[in-house]
Amino acid sequence: MKSMGVPGRLLVAGAVFAALIACSDAGNHAPSGQTQTDHEMAMPDEALMARIVADDAEYLVQLGLMRGHLYVGNQLYLLGELAEAVTHMKHPESELYAELVPGLESREATPFADELQSYAMAVEAGERDAVTQARYQTLNTAISQAENRVESLTAGQTAAVVSGLLAHVGEEYSIAVSNTGTLQNAHEYQDSMGFVKVAGDYIARIGTLTDNQAGTQGLEAQLTFLRAVFPSVVPPATGLTPPETVSDLIVRINTTLGGF
Repeated sequence: MKSMGVPGRLLVAGAVFAALIACSDAGNHAPSGQTQTDHEMAMPDEALMARIVADDAEYLVQLGLMRGHLYVGNQLYLLGELAEAVTHMKHPESELYAELVPGLESREATPFADELQSYAMAVEAGERDAVTQARYQTLNTAISQAENRVESLTAGQTAAVVSGLLAHVGEEYSIAVSNTGTLQNAHEYQDSMGFVKVAGDYIARIGTLTDNQAGTQGLEAQLTFLRAVFPSVVPPATGLTPPETVSDLIVRINTTLGGF
């Protein structure tokens, strides 16, 4: 992580909090030159909450989105990008978890709001790496326990989770990057990257749940191309893959997923 003493980090965190409060008071407008997506400003979606209760794949997608946000936020924190890391703490805590609560309750999963808040507070306060990473690990363990409430996951169900995550990748990336490969919104680029990471974890599980080795090998090859879309967690300003190319790749992956 970039060298920054705790007092210095606290000063930066204070500036971040002030900026967030100012944005809230001004009507939650996105930073200049960026687009704030509706789903990050909306109230919890009751229809989605009902689907999360009824459908294990939707439930796991929601947990996966949370993992994606937290993963890129943690990567940014370890790079010393505190202000950017903090922005990835807001959506999991304020909206994703709220939409997930009925799904947790219906599956008798242990709530993890305290673990989520504890980790977010450590990041926002600029705590030492040892503190933040211990809380991050505790939170990941809690999320894994919630995921494990879905028992006997089939290859087809796992494929459905991957497809659900990739739908969000396409949506976020189309906001993040212009048709000419110019960065428009770093936050949405980072979200996409986090969701691809989680989708990759589920793709790795498919291979353990099926004898369709040709299909799993095809998925891994396609995933390699998709991962290459994201050269780093802090994106370059230009030279990025156009959204149309990413959409085409997601269509191909979904076609392969249909074989499970």
